Amino acid sequence: MKSITKSTSLYIKGFGLLPIVLFFFLPQLRRLIQQSYKTNNDNLQVFHPTFPPTELDGKDLELWFNEHISNHKVALPNPSWNKHQKSMARMSVSQFIQARKSNTITCLEYTDTLIDRARQYSYQNGLMYTDNDQMFDTIRNQAKVLDERVAKEGIESIAPFYCLPVAAKGTMATVDFQSSVGVGGKLHNAYANRDAESVAILKQNGGVVFGKSNVPEFAASFVSCNYSTGCTLNPYGYKYTTGGSSGGAASLVASYILPIAFSEDTGGSTRHPAAQTQLFGYDPSRNRYPNAGNPGITFLNDQVGVLARSMEDILNFDMAFLNLKDSHATVKSATPNDIRVGLPQYPFVEYWIPEEGSAVFTSPKWPQTKKVSSNIFTKYTDAVNTLRSGQVQLVEKEWPTSETNPTMNVLEEHWHMLPNGFDPIMDPLISFPGQAMSFIQSYLNVSITMGELLNEMISLGNFHTPGPFMDPQLTKDRSESNFRYAMGAFQMDTVLAWNSYFDEHQVDMIMTPVSFCDAVTYECAATDSCTLQMGSEGKDYKTVGGSLFEDCNSLFLAFKSIPIPKVVVPIGVDADGNPSSVIFWGRSGPQGMRKGGDWSWLYDNDYARENDLEFLYKVNSLVDVLHKESSLQRSLPQLVTVGENNLY
Repeated sequence: MKSITKSTSLYIKGFGLLPIVLFFFLPQLRRLIQQSYKTNNDNLQVFHPTFPPTELDGKDLELWFNEHISNHKVALPNPSWNKHQKSMARMSVSQFIQARKSNTITCLEYTDTLIDRARQYSYQNGLMYTDNDQMFDTIRNQAKVLDERVAKEGIESIAPFYCLPVAAKGTMATVDFQSSVGVGGKLHNAYANRDAESVAILKQNGGVVFGKSNVPEFAASFVSCNYSTGCTLNPYGYKYTTGGSSGGAASLVASYILPIAFSEDTGGSTRHPAAQTQLFGYDPSRNRYPNAGNPGITFLNDQVGVLARSMEDILNFDMAFLNLKDSHATVKSATPNDIRVGLPQYPFVEYWIPEEGSAVFTSPKWPQTKKVSSNIFTKYTDAVNTLRSGQVQLVEKEWPTSETNPTMNVLEEHWHMLPNGFDPIMDPLISFPGQAMSFIQSYLNVSITMGELLNEMISLGNFHTPGPFMDPQLTKDRSESNFRYAMGAFQMDTVLAWNSYFDEHQVDMIMTPVSFCDAVTYECAATDSCTLQMGSEGKDYKTVGGSLFEDCNSLFLAFKSIPIPKVVVPIGVDADGNPSSVIFWGRSGPQGMRKGGDWSWLYDNDYARENDLEFLYKVNSLVDVLHKESSLQRSLPQLVTVGENNLY
């Protein structure tokens, strides 16, 4: 009786404090409720706890990320794992295929190991729909079926992938997994009526589709967040973003949940995630891997690619995916040692818009200039010096001078002396709303209006704004004539301008930094304070804060309208511990292109199928040179691989 009376007394006293408690904590309570639920058009939107409250901006948003993301508690490794399981999780693509061919592991054994690791690190939000166990059951069933086929028909019946697990990008249509394209509400539980073409090829070639990697809505952001799955965490430090839009794929591969994953690049969506997570990112020439069933943002730029932990894995994946074993062998044996690499500074190390030019990007006009951060410049210089000491032929030349304007180089003139009103970045976006709605109608059979769709695409401050890129209001003033010009004459002129460097200096490829800013953090993205340098007339540079799109990553979009093979290569961490990379760029199309020549290769899938091979094997040779220097080798993600009971 005494205890009951005491408890009742405490309850009454506590209740008397309730108004005071509510007075102080109601704003936080309201924020938590908003974070968890939002009613819109009679649809319940469930907000993931790693997606910030939508009313936050600037410094408040930075503080939220610092409290809820940067200092996220790291999961401890599974102590019950044996040496065999750890060795499986460490496997490369080639190591797994060899082990499966020799029958030392089964499809289900390997897949179960990766599923276990995916569950352990599910809080990183690399995969979508991890709250649905049916996803993992579906993955396991694929592996079981392939093991059963091997038992009946032999190991070569599942060649050439031999049940290699590969994550589909979250934008890709899949019949076995939800196909929400990162959008909640009506699309969250939508399944496609057929697979994206690249997913179908993976299945046909004996691969396992390992779920869907996290993406921003319709891939329209440099940050891989959406309100239903949350923000993807980076195993190199949770303060860093994983880039976008293939950030989920990057997190999965960098965390040793998978050896390789599909990506897709419209304006940096393979390259930026690779750079943020110490991965190799292959953005192929247009049409090399089929894009059908992966909703595009433009009809020019979009291209399916892959993210991996080694160049060898990219080559092995490419060989199996396109069934090019003989072609790979031929090109590999013929790859020369005397590779010539160009090192242009403009527009990748230093950049400006001519005083009389049009501002395609929101970037400084001469005499104001921008330059990569001092950390990036130091690592880039280290890479250059390593190639030089490795006897690689380096060509330290700039783009040729314009024939019509001797005060400019070819790229300055091409990008900034444009027909009145033409914007090569924004004009192709006129097709984005139509492509999105066409995908929904054709693949998902979901009834949704553009207004409803836009209401499901939630922005975060100024750095994650997927909805406005799709909003028809953005493109209503865009000219059809400009769109046709972008698809036609401007595309061909861009090829000629790009290739002028290769023709003038007889180089095999060029090497540049990936971005102008240090590895992007959620905090710097929220406050437009990501680090780069600004100066005047190419000198007196000072470190400043810049915005993610305009200052850091604007050049990701610059040359995507033409077919150029690109590979991001990790070169360790910089002086401040930030992930650092370089990127190799190849020629666009065959030798000898000219205005009146044969341009049919632009639309020839058979040409695209094999065109990148020589470039890829030359990059592979250069990677061997770079990574002989220990300070330039790919670093391990300490948060998820190193330590007792972990992989290393």
